[in-house]
Amino acid sequence: MSSESYPTAGTQYPDTEDINKDQTMSTAESYYSYKISLNPIDLVVGQNFIVDQRKTSVNLLDGTTKQTTWYQVRIPVAKGRPVGNISSLNSIRFMRFFMTKFKIPVVIRMGNLEMVRGEWRRYKFTLDDGAEPLTDLDNFDSGVVNIEENEGRSPIPYILPPGIDREKLQGTSSLQEQNEQSLSLTVRNLQQGEARNLFKNVNFDLRMFKRLQLFVHAESKESGMIEDNDLVAIVRLGSDLSENFYQIEVPLTITPHTARSDKDIWPAENELNIDLDALKKLKLERYKPASESPQYNVLYSKTTTKGNVISVKGHPNLGNVKTIMLGVKNVSDDVKTGEVWFNEMRVSEFDNEGGWSAIVSADANFADLLDISVTGRMATQGYGSVEQSVNERSQENIKQYEAVSNLNVGKMFPKTWGLQIPVSTSYGEEIKDPKYDAQYQDILLNETNADNSPNRNNAQDYTRRKSISLINV
Repeated sequence: MSSESYPTAGTQYPDTEDINKDQTMSTAESYYSYKISLNPIDLVVGQNFIVDQRKTSVNLLDGTTKQTTWYQVRIPVAKGRPVGNISSLNSIRFMRFFMTKFKIPVVIRMGNLEMVRGEWRRYKFTLDDGAEPLTDLDNFDSGVVNIEENEGRSPIPYILPPGIDREKLQGTSSLQEQNEQSLSLTVRNLQQGEARNLFKNVNFDLRMFKRLQLFVHAESKESGMIEDNDLVAIVRLGSDLSENFYQIEVPLTITPHTARSDKDIWPAENELNIDLDALKKLKLERYKPASESPQYNVLYSKTTTKGNVISVKGHPNLGNVKTIMLGVKNVSDDVKTGEVWFNEMRVSEFDNEGGWSAIVSADANFADLLDISVTGRMATQGYGSVEQSVNERSQENIKQYEAVSNLNVGKMFPKTWGLQIPVSTSYGEEIKDPKYDAQYQDILLNETNADNSPNRNNAQDYTRRKSISLINV
């Protein structure tokens, strides 16, 4: 290896067998193997780790034009075949390519080799019962589709959702457009009633926002094999994915293979635009009087006017979202194979209602007999200092006052006695009314009542301080 910016080697062949220069000759053959068939009949999108292809025309020096095909290959690292004594991917030091079984000279061009990763992980359990592991983990894959690599994708090209523009960064001499991409979930032979999902660990407080939005695209691998509403998109968010979560189901309209416009590829029927208050109200509806013993560990669902199904299980809290799930479920009567894209998951309509704060103080002095000081403070919900972000604003109403007096009792006796008896007293109260209910945490306190909020009367934080002391006596 050389630190220079230009090649310093006289040959492309190594002149030492100790390539990593660890002064050790290792003969161990332990690795993971991944096999890609370059047989022309095996170069099919959807098989052999091939996710897309692009055909280009090249003008040759002899004046003719030749069509070439580039294949986008995405190999899941976890699907390697172990060779030798290897059990994990924790210590991978080398990577090598070798090609065999060629009968004639072949030129292979590799445009770009990258190690990529994503924040979305495959959920390996059933959707309805997180304790049951999936029996088939090979019938779904996750990946990305983007505008730079999949603009010419077949049968449906990738295109930006309606109203979305590529981000532009200011370069030294021009604006540079950034790549835009979507999360892709492909399912094969998905059985009736089954679902396949991806999840991501997060740490969000969504209470200050009003709406959750998401673009969704769905397509069949073969034209006409999936009808509208055969698949539904699943969105879950909560503190976990099996016991405490909100869930939203969106029936999917399938994009025809002839679609080319953004509104056809990203139909409005598939767009998720849910009012977050609807999720909170659903949780309140589920809480019945204690005599009816509400079942918190079962899914409680309701259909919205748009046809989406919203559900709640356990005790989720939008103020403490730890994980998000995106998935697809087969609700038809037949096996389905298709692909779903998710893009621009976001919250909107920030609650920018501000608050205010006031402080008042007064002092009184009666010669050397008595000093009195009174202070008061009040702050409302939504108040914050200039350096605080919007999510750091106060979530409670605060009322506070305090009175302090210093009395020299010795002045009440004859001066000839020479008494000095300073007495200090103080009295104060502080009342904090939280914005959200102490039990539900993402529901406003004034939206609950005594029937479904047993903590309502105990939600107020009240502090009283009083003291009396004699100084130097």
